[in-house]
Amino acid sequence: MSGWVTPERKTLANGLQAWVFPVPHLRRAHVGVTLRAGPVNETDETWGMSHVLEHMLFRGTQSWPTARALSLHADDLGGEVAGATYRDRVLYDLRCDRDRVGPALALLHEMVTSPRLRGLRIEKDIIREELLDAYDERGQHIDVDNVVYQDLFGDAPLGRSIDGSLSGVEALTRPALRRFFRAQYGPARAAVVVVAPTTARAGLRAIQKHFGSWQPQGVPIAGVGAARPPRAPHGVRVVRTEQSQTQLRLCFRIRDPDADTRIAGAVLARVLDDGPASRLQGKLVDEQGLCYSLWAQLDTYEGEAVFEFGAQVAHDRVVPLVESLVHELRAVQRTAPQQVELARARRRWHRDLNDLYENPMRLVESSSRRALFGQGWTPARTMSRVRSLTGGALRDVARSTFRAGDDMSMVLVGQPQGVQAVRSLVNKLA
Repeated sequence: MSGWVTPERKTLANGLQAWVFPVPHLRRAHVGVTLRAGPVNETDETWGMSHVLEHMLFRGTQSWPTARALSLHADDLGGEVAGATYRDRVLYDLRCDRDRVGPALALLHEMVTSPRLRGLRIEKDIIREELLDAYDERGQHIDVDNVVYQDLFGDAPLGRSIDGSLSGVEALTRPALRRFFRAQYGPARAAVVVVAPTTARAGLRAIQKHFGSWQPQGVPIAGVGAARPPRAPHGVRVVRTEQSQTQLRLCFRIRDPDADTRIAGAVLARVLDDGPASRLQGKLVDEQGLCYSLWAQLDTYEGEAVFEFGAQVAHDRVVPLVESLVHELRAVQRTAPQQVELARARRRWHRDLNDLYENPMRLVESSSRRALFGQGWTPARTMSRVRSLTGGALRDVARSTFRAGDDMSMVLVGQPQGVQAVRSLVNKLA
């Protein structure tokens, strides 16, 4: 592809952010609506309600009063409705036939504006099963991602899990859920994205038709942090439970990252892990055979970012894996990545951008967060910045980020061996 489609953007009178990607070659379309939700938009009293509400919106609306009726209608439009709650937002999206964009938007509009919120008891049972995956038979929290975020963010809202607690879900009432819905679901807290073989004008007109009359129903609830749990000594927390492998997370919090840091961090993550040709996969997996599952990524939020390393590894290989991982992190702190590595990361970034325009679902997912938080969509400009990055810029991010201290957390869930050695190794990061 010689260029990338830039979305046509409009802020409706009610505050809704509307984005349309006119991609003529597509044979199918995809639409999505995203809202500010998740633990960063909850209080201690409403913790977990975003996730419950996401489930409940699939249980029917005025026009399609049951979960079955809603699903059958989505199928008639050419796809199925999906939903996901993240730490800072919730996304509802629907793939549809190319000539069914309007009805697909009508379905999403009715879901987010007039859900029936019936069947809470059934949904509680479903969510309870989902929550139980995060605990072992002794009641320990064993979801490694939740544990590491609790340790890393403490009393900040990002320290909460997405799902809430078993007791909180069980105590939730329909009136409380409806109050939360009215407070949190409004057009000024939402964005709608359309990716379709249509004109930008037609797409914006369809969004205006179906979402233009949406009005807020209450005052949004401001998120308030939960109490900080005690930190593990030396930034390493161990949750011992019976599993065949140890789950490992090593995370570094980046406070108030600017745009340059976000770009450099994302490119650094690709240098370290972006398929078999990247550094960690090549050395720790292919050369040393330390594990099968290993990754690095940069997660970004408003005012925060997290550089994450994760792995699943045999209990008796935790120490050599951590030793090799720390060695690679110290190496990139000392020596800037070579031009050949940067060139490879740039090519992969370019290919991934091209792939987005072949996959409307991924394009909706990738752009909806930017639309919601007013970040814009400028792939050509971003690509230009990626190409201009030097190895020295990546080394600087590694030096400022991969450091032992309050902004680092390692969590081991399983039966890891050599924990003291692991603590000594990670504290060599400075």
